[in-house]
Amino acid sequence: MFFLAAVLILSASCVQKPKVVQEKARVVQEKETGEPDSVRIRKMNEELRSYMESMNNARMKFEKKDFNGAIAEYTKIIEESSFSSSSRRVIIYEGSYPFNIYIARGLAKDSLQDYKGAIDDYTMAIDKSTGRDAEPYIKRGLSKISLEDYEGAIADFTKCMEFAPNNMWLYYYRGLAKIESGQKDNGCQDLKKAADFNSPNAKEAIKKYCN
Repeated sequence: MFFLAAVLILSASCVQKPKVVQEKARVVQEKETGEPDSVRIRKMNEELRSYMESMNNARMKFEKKDFNGAIAEYTKIIEESSFSSSSRRVIIYEGSYPFNIYIARGLAKDSLQDYKGAIDDYTMAIDKSTGRDAEPYIKRGLSKISLEDYEGAIADFTKCMEFAPNNMWLYYYRGLAKIESGQKDNGCQDLKKAADFNSPNAKEAIKKYCN
C-alpha cells in the first residue's frame, strides 16, 4: 500500500497539466470524496499497518497453538475490513486475498475439532475466491471426512477436479472417502490415479485397502 501511495504521488507529478486544470481536478476529487489525497493515503496506510499487525498476531498465536486467540485475531480482521468498502478492499487484496483469511481461520477451527465452524469458513473462502482455487475445496472436504460426511467430501473433491485435474491429493482424498463410504472399487481407482502422480501416500493406501 505504501507502493500504491508512492504510485499515486508519482503519477500526479508525471502528468504535466496546467496548474489551473490541476487545481480544478483536486477540488472536484475532494468534493467527491470529502477528503484530500494526502488524508486518504494517510488513512489507508494506517489501515494497512493495523491489518498487518493483526495478521502477524494471528500467525504467531497459531504457531503457539493458541487457536482461540488466532481465531479472535482473524475474526477481528474480517469484521474490521468487511471486504466491502473500496479503500479496505484495496488493502486486503494487496496483502492477502480474503479467502486466505477464511482458510486460516478455518484451519484454527479444525485444530480445535470445530469441523462445522471450519466448513463454514471454507465455504466463505470459496465464495471469496476466484472460483478456481483448490485449497478451500480440499480443506472443506477433509473437514467433512472428519464429520463422516463422505458424500459431501467426494462432491467437494470432484468439483475441485474441474479446475485442478492433476492434483494428486484430490484423487488420494477422494479415493479414501469413497472407500470409507463403501465404494471400494471406485476408491481404489482414485488411489491408483494418485499413485500415477507418484504419491507415496496413495501407494501405501493401495497396499492397505486395494490388495
